[in-house]
Amino acid sequence: MTSAPIQPIEVPPFQLQPLISDLPQPPPQAASRPGHGSTGSGDFDSFIRSTTEGALSNLASAAPLFSRVMGGTSSPARGPNTAPANESQRQQQSAGREVKCVQSYNKDIIVGCTDGTLIRYSVRDDDALSGDPYTIASLQTLPGGKAVDKIALAPSLGKALVLSGGVIHFYTLPALDPLPPSVISPLRGVTEFAIDETAVQNTNNTPPNQNMPPIRLCVVRRRVVVVYALRERLTQTLKATG
Repeated sequence: MTSAPIQPIEVPPFQLQPLISDLPQPPPQAASRPGHGSTGSGDFDSFIRSTTEGALSNLASAAPLFSRVMGGTSSPARGPNTAPANESQRQQQSAGREVKCVQSYNKDIIVGCTDGTLIRYSVRDDDALSGDPYTIASLQTLPGGKAVDKIALAPSLGKALVLSGGVIHFYTLPALDPLPPSVISPLRGVTEFAIDETAVQNTNNTPPNQNMPPIRLCVVRRRVVVVYALRERLTQTLKATG
């Protein structure tokens, strides 16, 4: 016997978007001729042709939706010399973009991509079902354009750590602004890293607090393991070689 929970989990509203609609109707059957069936071979070929052309037309009309889902932009067609340079570049970059890693922060989704792009999506607060349920709140491109391998968040300190191309970059939360090297320099030659589990488990609703104790950051290089204390600055506390 099954029973529904007393307080069921709230499910956010969703949208249904038709991809292919208005499929063509088959042509009317031709009158039977003596010695033939109710539909001749010519009528059958005409039906197949009209169905194929209609399906291709509907697929073409749905192309902007697929482009939007895959990270591209849907915009009216432009001539070869009228598209702005930044729009053309954005479309070329998003064409080969794939999701590599994801983290969540409050109502935000932080996505790391294979082209070195770091995107923060913010869920809309209104209940309207029209349009996208999210907006792009910020977009950063990491130096070097290499894939984002890992994202770790420290909400208690208002910081995000991003590993890309063997380098750990430090960003602020929630804006994802890069910290200047004069505050915290990027860590290079990194194979893997981990931060204190208590920092990860801290509730996202807790605002950053300067009085919070530092968190431990363990960095693994090729033959060295280094432990840092991270707060407003980064301080090395332990180093082990093997």
